[in-house]
Amino acid sequence: MEKPQSVLILGASGRIGGDLHQRLRAQYPEMRLLGTGRKVVSGEHWQAFDPFRDDWGNLSGPFDVVVNAIGAIRPSRAMPYTRIHTDLTRRLLAERQGLGNPHIVQVSALGARLDHPVPFLQTKGEADALLLAEPDTSVVRPSVVCHPETVLQARLEKLLDGARFSFGRLLVPRGFPATRIQPIWPSDLAALIAEMVRQKPTGIVPAVGGEVFTFGDLLQMMAQAKGRSLSLVELPRKMVEGLVRNIISVWFPGVLNYDQFQLLFLDNIGDAAIATALLGRAPRSTRGFWRGKPDPDALGRG
Repeated sequence: MEKPQSVLILGASGRIGGDLHQRLRAQYPEMRLLGTGRKVVSGEHWQAFDPFRDDWGNLSGPFDVVVNAIGAIRPSRAMPYTRIHTDLTRRLLAERQGLGNPHIVQVSALGARLDHPVPFLQTKGEADALLLAEPDTSVVRPSVVCHPETVLQARLEKLLDGARFSFGRLLVPRGFPATRIQPIWPSDLAALIAEMVRQKPTGIVPAVGGEVFTFGDLLQMMAQAKGRSLSLVELPRKMVEGLVRNIISVWFPGVLNYDQFQLLFLDNIGDAAIATALLGRAPRSTRGFWRGKPDPDALGRG
């Protein structure tokens, strides 16, 4: 199967887009590759570009494939989820002909759906539905991506820090330790999207790792890596929910907002069969990440 001759990555200054940009440069050095971001320095393989303000006609198309890797974990008044996810997808489709009618790969999130109660996943689902209504399109839906600065790891680290002052006993909302997730290494995700760029599948591709864990598993692995024992004590969920909704999310939204709290009780797992077929191998377990090990197949940024 021949590789595309020209690829545009929207959001290449972000983590997922940046990993993919580096992967494609290493894998296909002769490819005409353009990565965009609002703050990147213009140069070979890069162009500063704001998709909400700049002229799309300034992008040096035509392109065989466009990857939309733009997204946000936290919205703002100027950039609500609807604008970042749904409106941008609508704009991309409107500009598609001018870009050369490329195949489009959109980076979404595992669990996204139109009727999801959490706005982040609801707007992702809305954006995906818009895209998939058009031909020659695909959506990759990653689970938690194991970057060193991932939000989940930071939250769990803060929980563990609190247990140091309570003799290893950690208070958590009931049901939280049993929630299941299937995190993926960044290099596996980049390799998977690179294969989607090459093979141009259509439809939804779940991007999950090779092993399912519970939040309780992750906390125990992280504690063991630090040489500490840990005992989880579950509190009534409604009591903790009221604290998060009325105090923490209002006064300390950077610590934990209500949407993020709701996600702590929703399984985030999927079928790895499609990813395995595209990669030609199974995605790897991320057990090493939670024990403090680096991505074994990471590429340096260049």
